[in-house]
Amino acid sequence: MIDLNIPFIPKPEKRTYKADQRIWDTFDKYVQAAKETNEGISADIVLEHILQHHLGRDKKFKKWLGSDRSTDSNRKDASVEKPKVESSTEDAAVI
Repeated sequence: MIDLNIPFIPKPEKRTYKADQRIWDTFDKYVQAAKETNEGISADIVLEHILQHHLGRDKKFKKWLGSDRSTDSNRKDASVEKPKVESSTEDAAVI
């Protein structure tokens, strides 16, 4: 079963992102499942929880974040492995 113990986070910031329609379809199903087990939950809260969970588990990101490279983007040796993400220009979400 889905484990979504999600606290309410006030004053969200809106952003726009594009992703493949299959990703949005799966996300919509995830939100539906979350709503069935958590009264008053929204897609915004679910997405924020997913991001917090993923970012909290990413060991390479945590290591990078703890280094001085995370604050100095102008250094040539401050490169970070970026995940390859396929995206579609047709589908966007406002967050």
